Amino acid sequence: MSQIEIAHELQVSKASISSYMQYLRNQAKETIKEYVTEHLPEQYQVYLKALSSATDRMDGMTTTSIDLYDKMLELYPNRVNPGMLWEI
Repeated sequence: MSQIEIAHELQVSKASISSYMQYLRNQAKETIKEYVTEHLPEQYQVYLKALSSATDRMDGMTTTSIDLYDKMLELYPNRVNPGMLWEI
């Protein structure tokens, strides 16, 4: 839906919709910036520690990267992005 269509549907001016859309964009940017600068580095460190601990426990239990990947998924089945294992 375009801004004009939204304005028509809500019976407000296009300028009101434009202003609110800009406000939402700014809020989204701030939220992303906060997450990336404050929360993501901390979560990354926790994940690296868990990976290190898991690989220490699995020493000799896995022989291929696929084995390691499968074991990590068993240990952490609810990870949001299981593909990240391949990035490390």
